[in-house]
Amino acid sequence: LRDQWEGMTDAQRRQFADNIDAEAERMQRLVMRLLQLAQIENAPEPTESIGVADFFSALRSRYPGVDFVIQNPPAKIVISGEHLRSAVVNLVENALRHGEGKPVTVRVSSDQDRLRIEVEDHGSGISPANQPRLFQRFFTTQRDRGGTGLGLAIVRAVAERHGGEVTFSTSPQGTTFVLLLASRV
Repeated sequence: LRDQWEGMTDAQRRQFADNIDAEAERMQRLVMRLLQLAQIENAPEPTESIGVADFFSALRSRYPGVDFVIQNPPAKIVISGEHLRSAVVNLVENALRHGEGKPVTVRVSSDQDRLRIEVEDHGSGISPANQPRLFQRFFTTQRDRGGTGLGLAIVRAVAERHGGEVTFSTSPQGTTFVLLLASRV
């Protein structure tokens, strides 16, 4: 753009400027996600106690098309609210993006001494070739739509940071991610 400015039409200049803006936004998202991941991995021990029902009620209003089923979860969990929000939002938004417009369900319950969060979509499932790479940093099937490949890495970091784990099951009828977090209060 700098070298060819004078020889370009206004439309060509606008196109170059639009490309620069789009790439700058993508880089900003990538840097912000990397910072978020680093903050999760290096956070001090949590001291914040989150009311589980209140947290998911607030999230329900953010995603009116998602079915939230809350079945006797722990009353509270000691976790950074930001970490919990990051993990759950990443899972819900992935389900909405890959669910092919079909219903998404979030189930919240207890699993022994842990908070259990299941996020289920009814898309076409995850290909066997992609399954081993799902939690790898920068792996995405949505790069052309702005995906950074850090969402599931963030979910895994939150799970590990808070004494839990994240797993998934998938079939041609859909995918379910299960996030388990220690609910120590």
